[in-house]
Amino acid sequence: MKKKEQIKNTVVSTIIASMITNDLLLQIKNTPYYRQSVKNAVNKNLSILESAYKKEIAKFDEIGFDELTFFYNELYFLIQNISKTNLLDWQKLRVVIDAFNEHPDRMTGLATKILKEIKNKK
Repeated sequence: MKKKEQIKNTVVSTIIASMITNDLLLQIKNTPYYRQSVKNAVNKNLSILESAYKKEIAKFDEIGFDELTFFYNELYFLIQNISKTNLLDWQKLRVVIDAFNEHPDRMTGLATKILKEIKNKK
């Protein structure tokens, strides 16, 4: 991957991750954990995100709203599912991700096979 492409991916990923963080913070809004300091941080984060989106995402013309929405949804799905996983199993997830990064087709095939087996047992 070229350096410019890596930078673009990092900027886009950072903005999307920040948007997800903000959304997750808003989900605790009516709980005792949502104190004034959290509210201030969320509001500040919203302002920064809006500015970053306008300045940075606009630079990458090839990324449209639909793609950004897709990336957001995928990252949100991953975060939600990882948060459901036992913290002690996160190292196992890292191994799976490392294997996927080395052999995406093989890992996707293996995952598809496992999911198919699970579906057939039901």
